[in-house]
Amino acid sequence: MIWTQSDGAKQETLQRFTEAADVLGMIIASPIEARHEGQVTLLNNFVHTQNVLSDVRRDYKISGHGIHFGGDKSGGAAALYNSLKIRSAGTYTVSGYLTPNMTGANQGHHFLAGSTNSSHRYMTAYAAAKFEDDATHMLYFGSREMPDSRNITIGMIWMYAQGLYENASSRGDEIETFEERVLPWLKELASISKGQAAYLTRMLSSDCRLKGLFKQEIGKLHTQLLQSNEAVAHVQGTDALDSFSGTQLAKYGSHFKPLDRA
Repeated sequence: MIWTQSDGAKQETLQRFTEAADVLGMIIASPIEARHEGQVTLLNNFVHTQNVLSDVRRDYKISGHGIHFGGDKSGGAAALYNSLKIRSAGTYTVSGYLTPNMTGANQGHHFLAGSTNSSHRYMTAYAAAKFEDDATHMLYFGSREMPDSRNITIGMIWMYAQGLYENASSRGDEIETFEERVLPWLKELASISKGQAAYLTRMLSSDCRLKGLFKQEIGKLHTQLLQSNEAVAHVQGTDALDSFSGTQLAKYGSHFKPLDRA
């Protein structure tokens, strides 16, 4: 995943992605040039991003179906722009938004995180609504700080897994690695937060074409989690917030231009 933000992705920011990178076996890279440009400009960032991708591809074997983008605020807008241009597998953004000339015609799956107190929440909601069923808007309590590492990992699993299983025929080795790593992580998460674990097991069960023993294990874990009132309330609550985002917050639109609805 190529991550962009206006400070060039400082070390303390990227450290929050180490848990997700370990679970997914993902390389996280960032165009450091953004540190010297202030507000991220889409065209310049796209050039920097292509250079970073060339460097990564030179040193590692990267699946053409496995390129993702991410960013914070204006870096989130850059991630969505880059995703559209390169036709990536999806994005993970924090307070991201579409600029007026973006259509939301991206392929892939898009996890749009955003804090409840951020002024960007309306624009983030608009972007999620544009992507329809290929996106979710996950609101977390706070201002515009980055989510913690656990919430980042949850969002990136949501983004990554759906594209992974959609291309199962060409990504068998990646699926095997993912399943080996994510199952113990999910079981540990269930001991800490049944609600967050149920959110992911529900997504894996309903949105991904699982097979074999992994499908059985995820189904078993999900059934166990749903015995908990906490887990049921968490899943229902996140669904309600996502619905509220699409039906209410998104009305204010990108840069406060109303979202057209039939």
